[in-house]
Amino acid sequence: MSAVTAVGAPSRSAAPQEKVRICHATGSSGNPYVSQEPSIGNNGDLEGGHLNHERDIIPPYEYVDANDVPRTFPGQHWTDEGQAIWQNGCTIPPPPPRPITPVLECVERLDAGFLAHFGYDNPNGGRVTPAAGQNVFSPPPENRGQPATFDLGRVEDDFQVE
Repeated sequence: MSAVTAVGAPSRSAAPQEKVRICHATGSSGNPYVSQEPSIGNNGDLEGGHLNHERDIIPPYEYVDANDVPRTFPGQHWTDEGQAIWQNGCTIPPPPPRPITPVLECVERLDAGFLAHFGYDNPNGGRVTPAAGQNVFSPPPENRGQPATFDLGRVEDDFQVE
């Protein structure tokens, strides 16, 4: 049997944390966050006054107050975006690629069926290799000769499918 604790979420069976890893906002556009590990005070505050820093990303953490009462700080800027930055080492992750649009160019009649000619439009800033399961045909077979990596821009008649 095993137990799983969500990233950043405190574990109920563990002793209270003494420090917490946060993403401290720098004000720099080139490096907007740096990873820091301030100590947690017995009032729940963080060394350096980070709870008063309006843009710092702070995960939830447990602490014991001055009266030995367990408390939980709920987090600050612990949104999906904040968690993505925190999980990426306090670096803003690149945006996901925009969708690549398949284009059916034409359908050619064969003696025993048809041959579909496909191209695509890649609106991203460069070549894109989709993640597993995102570059498939439906219904199966999922792989019908489509490219694994898509060049930038509009590409005509790149592959054919019978």
